[in-house]
Amino acid sequence: MDIADKKEEIKNCINQQQYDEALRLVEVLLDSEPLNADYLCLKADINKKKGLWGDALNQYNKILEHYPEHQQAQIEKGMIQSIFNLSNIDIFDCTNLYDDPWF
Repeated sequence: MDIADKKEEIKNCINQQQYDEALRLVEVLLDSEPLNADYLCLKADINKKKGLWGDALNQYNKILEHYPEHQQAQIEKGMIQSIFNLSNIDIFDCTNLYDDPWF
């Protein structure tokens, strides 16, 4: 089985929501090429789908450490950081109703 077939199998697992199996297959690819940006992006995408945002962010940071110009990693990292920033809003701490995000 060549790499294109393995990547297709991973995408099929993702489409069928078999994230653990997809992650296992990506790990096999990463064993042979641990710094391959495509494989690391696949792993990060799977982690996002599993709701493991911190793990996905770590994967994107790893990609950017070795490939600083990688556009997908830059975009995805920014998106995850935006989600983290939104989840840090404390609506009960704000006494000014004009700053309350719910009004």
